[in-house]
Amino acid sequence: MVKGWLKIKNAAEYADVSTNTLRTWLAKGLRHSRVGGVVLINKENLNQWIDSHAVDHGQLDEIVDEVMEGLSP
Repeated sequence: MVKGWLKIKNAAEYADVSTNTLRTWLAKGLRHSRVGGVVLINKENLNQWIDSHAVDHGQLDEIVDEVMEGLSP
């Protein structure tokens, strides 16, 4: 395998997710290459994909607080 590139199974193991989850990410836009029918994912692209979906817990707390205030009588 070319350094820095992973097949679907190895990429799923690297990200600690199922192959089905990884295939969903591919369908949703995770950048990848196809070479002779083989799907290859660059580790850097995978890391960027995961980073781009990071949750800002401070912002999440603010949203929850606003919703809870709206539910108060």
